[in-house]
Amino acid sequence: MWRTALSAAAAALAHEYAVWDTQHGSQKPDCPRCGRRMARLRRAPRQIVTRAGIVHVTRQVYHCRQCNCTHAPLDAALELDDTQYSKPARQWCVRMGAALPFGEGQELLRELTAVHADASVIEAFCNRAGQRLEDAVSTAIDQPPTIPLHTPEHLCVSVDGAQAPIRDKQRPWQEVRVGVLFTTTPGPDGPQLDQREHLAFLGPMEAFAPRLWERAASWGAAAARTITFIGDGAAANWHLADLLFSGARQILDFYHACEHLRAIRDLIFKPDDPDATAWLDHQCRQLKNGRWCAVMTAIAAHKPRRGCVKKLRTELAYFRNNRHRMHYLHFRRLGLYIGSGIVESACKQVVTRRIKVSGARWKPIPCQHMLHLRCAYLSNPSLLREAA
Repeated sequence: MWRTALSAAAAALAHEYAVWDTQHGSQKPDCPRCGRRMARLRRAPRQIVTRAGIVHVTRQVYHCRQCNCTHAPLDAALELDDTQYSKPARQWCVRMGAALPFGEGQELLRELTAVHADASVIEAFCNRAGQRLEDAVSTAIDQPPTIPLHTPEHLCVSVDGAQAPIRDKQRPWQEVRVGVLFTTTPGPDGPQLDQREHLAFLGPMEAFAPRLWERAASWGAAAARTITFIGDGAAANWHLADLLFSGARQILDFYHACEHLRAIRDLIFKPDDPDATAWLDHQCRQLKNGRWCAVMTAIAAHKPRRGCVKKLRTELAYFRNNRHRMHYLHFRRLGLYIGSGIVESACKQVVTRRIKVSGARWKPIPCQHMLHLRCAYLSNPSLLREAA
């Protein structure tokens, strides 16, 4: 029954388009290229794929003798470009491609809507939309930052990485840098996520840095009262924080710190020692409650196992180097996150669930296009619709 209703809607659209073309398409337009008045060429048929289904129209086409190009006012009004799909239909295709593998998106569109688009068509629309988003990012980086309408008092930034399957025999797996900008509000059980934005880039940290700063500046990072940078123990993340957000509060992800405590436990306790698990749990609680010195004292009270001295020194250096990032009790009292779960979730949502689907191998440029679309799909759907 719903398909019958859509067929009636498609017929109504065809009538509406014909009326529009009679009223507006009969006036000779200026050439979109050179601006000269165009000459009437003919009335030509056109098939348009809309959300209601396929619509057949006959519209006026004009010709420019100077540029030797043709132009149909109705096509321009519907933003058809060089395709037969209306912009709303393309928006559905791009949204489906950002959410699902192209083949699954094709089947779901056919099952639930009147828009029939092959997987290759959905992929082509996604690449076009992704390129528009990439062009917008490149333009924004080269321009002075715009003054944000609202500057948050406290801006949080978190960065992590994930591996993407790339069609490259030398480097079949390449790192995607993932960042999240977000704000929080106080809650009864700790901070609550308020607003957030994802961004992802396939490439080195040096090229990711200006992209992150451009988005942070649009959030008002330059005027924010405080900035908190949350990351794991990767040195590149802290270098990035020092470069872009000098003076920002840095927090080492608590759960990564606990993983290093687990590594220390394995260096000082035998695998079958019954006290090992209780010791680890206690030290994690101590660290969370701000007792960094007590944790170091507890570690020093045990001798490393045979052959583990060098590894233990490395782990202790990790804790000493990151001590100023481990004031977890103080951070919690300030109402801050002490874990990087938000950016780790972003890595799964952006990269794992769409880029690392079964059997996928991406060329670098289409991969970056999909990263743009996936980030927009998750945090800014209106941007996805505009790019379609």
